[in-house]
Amino acid sequence: MIIEFIGFPGSGKSFLAKKLYNQFKKSKKKIIFENKLKLNLYLKLYFLIKFTIKNLLYIFTIFVISFKNKKFIDPIWLIKHRKWMINEIILYEYCKKGNRILIRSEGLHHRLLFFLIGIDKKNFNFFEKMLIRSTPIPDKLIMIEISKKKSIKNTIKRNNGFKYDDYTKFNLKKQYFILHMIKKFFKKFYKSNFIYIKKIKFHSETIKSLNKYIWKFYT
Repeated sequence: MIIEFIGFPGSGKSFLAKKLYNQFKKSKKKIIFENKLKLNLYLKLYFLIKFTIKNLLYIFTIFVISFKNKKFIDPIWLIKHRKWMINEIILYEYCKKGNRILIRSEGLHHRLLFFLIGIDKKNFNFFEKMLIRSTPIPDKLIMIEISKKKSIKNTIKRNNGFKYDDYTKFNLKKQYFILHMIKKFFKKFYKSNFIYIKKIKFHSETIKSLNKYIWKFYT
């Protein structure tokens, strides 16, 4: 079972992923939480090749978008996110292979927010939409929505983790647009795989709501 979170930085993805992990720990299933997985190079290559064969359209679309939009995407940013996407792919395929639960506060869909960050709306056409459609669907995608201002405010308070720079602040509107496209796609085609949470608050009511969602994973 693959469980991914998606949302702006500071929305509470890691907080809820940890709570979800603590609930699943009570079961006897194998759980991979975040990136706590050590594999040797040969196994990584094996899972990467296996995933590529099964998801040729997804891989092909990533390369097409990288080439087509190389003027709009910062090359250093692109290299970073290709590396992170490869890591997500290996985790995804490893957990799909066995009877394992993968809980990621981010995941393949969250990577789309940053992979497509430099692409303007007018350049968001066939291949960009195809990438959203061809990204492997997790068993549950939990989207947490907060405002752009709240996202920036929450990340400023952090001691560690992602913090906005001028480039990422400038592209927040594009991220919101991509987030909306993913939400629209799931609500239309994969409604049962999608959980939407808005304006989350960190108190006991949040935990109660989370427990309600957890039962959906067991059924």
